[in-house]
Amino acid sequence: MDTVLNAQFDRVQAALSTLVESIATFNPSPQAALELKAADDQLCSGLQLLSRHQDNQRRILALRSEADRLEAQLRSSVGTLASLRHELLEAAPSETPTDARSVPATELLQYAQSIAVHTVPPTYREPIAKGVSDAAEDKAKDETISSGVPTNSLPSPAFAGVAASATTEDANKTHNEPEVPIDVTPQQAEWLKALRGQNLPWVPWPSDDKIRFGNLMQIQRLLDQKKD
Repeated sequence: MDTVLNAQFDRVQAALSTLVESIATFNPSPQAALELKAADDQLCSGLQLLSRHQDNQRRILALRSEADRLEAQLRSSVGTLASLRHELLEAAPSETPTDARSVPATELLQYAQSIAVHTVPPTYREPIAKGVSDAAEDKAKDETISSGVPTNSLPSPAFAGVAASATTEDANKTHNEPEVPIDVTPQQAEWLKALRGQNLPWVPWPSDDKIRFGNLMQIQRLLDQKKD
């Protein structure tokens, strides 16, 4: 490119010198002027070619840099894949039992639905056995009678009547109201009492009617109606 530009500059310089000499001798040469114009046009085209050459050079350097970056990324990816493959090959395979049977998801769901009626809520407590309850009641009666015996080993009639009445009321209360487990908080006890009073069956999930009237079902209806 330098050789081409130098030749064009020399042509312009020679045409300009010829034109200046003809003018200096008071004999202007039209041919020298045309030659100078042709040399100038050639030089302009050469400069445009030089500009395109520089743009292409910058583009080539950018592409080389991009190629180097992609090559480094490719090498890193290949190295990562090689290390992962090595780890996979070194991993101990799990042994599947020969008598294992694949169970479809539908069968699992049917089994879960069939055992749902036999499940209990997390707040459910087993009732106290009758023998244990009677033993606790007899112990409470003995403690009440012993606390009402005076120093002469004869209970006072008034206190004996009160004790007998209190014992009878406690027994009736015990038979009428189920005993609340000790590990249940007062708030949970009130909730269980209200639940027993309503006599509602317990289910592990909401009923279909509640699901249909829920907010999620309302949103689904709006989506079905193409309303966002």
